[in-house]
Amino acid sequence: MNLSPQEVTQTFFSLPEQEQQAVFDFMEFLKNKSAKIQARRLLSTEEETQTEGERVLAILEAAELLGSMQDSDGKLSVDYKEHLWSNK
Repeated sequence: MNLSPQEVTQTFFSLPEQEQQAVFDFMEFLKNKSAKIQARRLLSTEEETQTEGERVLAILEAAELLGSMQDSDGKLSVDYKEHLWSNK
């Protein structure tokens, strides 16, 4: 199926609001599912050579959660362990 972005947009906006929300929810579900699959794939292929912290970082990066933690100082990729395991 080769739909143009314009066709997808036109079809989406022709739906009632409740159905638009259902479509959006489904797209979010697929996005999260894809991120989880990618994270599992990363873990299974690199698990033997990675430290625990490296595995956690890979999961956070794959799920696009790395920059979304509250109280981040902008250096989360460097000091993520402090943010994950500190008693703040």
